[in-house]
Amino acid sequence: MIRSQKRRNFGFAAVVLGVAALAAQPASAGTVDIYDAIGNDFASLNTFFTGQGNTVNQLSTSFSTVAGANFVIISEPGFTSNLTAGQLTLLDTYVNGGGRLLINSEYGGYCTACMTEVNAILTSLGSSI
Repeated sequence: MIRSQKRRNFGFAAVVLGVAALAAQPASAGTVDIYDAIGNDFASLNTFFTGQGNTVNQLSTSFSTVAGANFVIISEPGFTSNLTAGQLTLLDTYVNGGGRLLINSEYGGYCTACMTEVNAILTSLGSSI
C-alpha cells in the first residue's frame, strides 16, 4: 500500500512540476485543451489555468480538433477508451507544428491500459519511455 501511494504521489508531483514549469514561462493568455479520461484532474487544472487568464476547453473522448490551443493536456488516456488513429494523427500534427503537449498517466499496477495508451501516443510521436 505504501509503495502504491508513493507511486501515485510521484505521478501527481510530476504533473504539478510539469504544469508549474509551463506556467513559469512568460505569461500570455491562451487556450488550454484538456482531455481527462477519469475526470479527476479537470476541475483543479481548469481552476489553475483560468486563474492565469487562460481559456480552458474540456475535450470529450471523441475530440477532433485542438486547433487554437496553446497547450494540450492528455490525462489518463486509455482509462475509458483509447485514442483513435485520427486523434493520434491530430496530436502528431499539433506537436510537430510546435504545440505543447503534457501526458499524465498512472503506474501500470493501477491502470495498465493507461500506460499502454501513453506508449501508443509516444510511439506515434516518434518517442518512447
